[in-house]
Amino acid sequence: MFSLAFIDRLRSRFAAAVDGFETARALAEEAGWLDGVAAAYNNLAAVRLEQGDIRGAAEHLRAALRIHRANGNEHGEATMMGNLGAMCWSLATCTKPNSTCARRWS
Repeated sequence: MFSLAFIDRLRSRFAAAVDGFETARALAEEAGWLDGVAAAYNNLAAVRLEQGDIRGAAEHLRAALRIHRANGNEHGEATMMGNLGAMCWSLATCTKPNSTCARRWS
């Protein structure tokens, strides 16, 4: 599921990507694969960012962060904190109205 959803994301088929990552999340949850659940949330965050949904992206990243913390996955925790930090940094440094980041964050 992850691979197909990732291809949809790369092709800007965001609705299909969200469906695929949500399906992957549900399957990972059902299987008890917490790292898979967190990975799905991280990928959902990437799609939300590309759609300009900053709040949605942050919610997904925080969900993944909570899972990694609860699971004792320090690498995953650090990765999610880095992703959240990068998103905040991009927001703070995006000043050109015609730039790609300005379109994403507006």
